[in-house]
Amino acid sequence: MKNLNTYKAAFAVLALGTLVGTMSAAAADRSMARFDIPFQFVVGNEVLPAGHYEVVLVPDARVMVREVSEAKSHVVGLTRNFQSRSAVNSEKSLLRFSKYGDTLFLSAVWGAGAVDARTVAPGKPMIEASRAEAGAGDEVTVGASLR
Repeated sequence: MKNLNTYKAAFAVLALGTLVGTMSAAAADRSMARFDIPFQFVVGNEVLPAGHYEVVLVPDARVMVREVSEAKSHVVGLTRNFQSRSAVNSEKSLLRFSKYGDTLFLSAVWGAGAVDARTVAPGKPMIEASRAEAGAGDEVTVGASLR
């Protein structure tokens, strides 16, 4: 009986160690940067004001955009599509916005050190705006202000 309790205790310690290691790895996978965005823009289906934002790439194919002053978060999905940039310019986190008419839509996110960006899944407003423009919109890129 004593042997069984020893095995149970060892298994519990091993399981706890694995859980803590997994949580640390997940936290390390997150890429976060702060941005000063000088214009109103759309994330998914929401219009956000110009301001200071923290952007976090979440490992499960989502991006979280958090308004620093409001402590309010907006989470949108990422597609399987990628956009590339030069490795020479990869040290800074970047956001790319697509412009249709007078509206800017968050369309891609690069973490610091990444050559490939994850493309943001378009919300209904972006889909409708791109159809109305009948083609690709202009692009605007914003670099991180602080890491």
